Amino acid sequence: MQEIRKVDGRKELRSYLISMNGTLEAAALTLKINGKVQAEKISVSQAEAGCRELLEFWTRYYRDNLKNP
Repeated sequence: MQEIRKVDGRKELRSYLISMNGTLEAAALTLKINGKVQAEKISVSQAEAGCRELLEFWTRYYRDNLKNP
């Protein structure tokens, strides 16, 4: 699962690797600095809140918009 956020005027790509049972396995932050793409690992403990937020958003979206009656 991925999301793009704007932080301090620049875009950040956050990538989350989630297991089939919903457990966050790994996360990464990708930035473009001076025209170069740089990626760094985010600790699972630091990434959990953002991942949970994104997962809750998509769960609500599915329930509200895509679920068959």
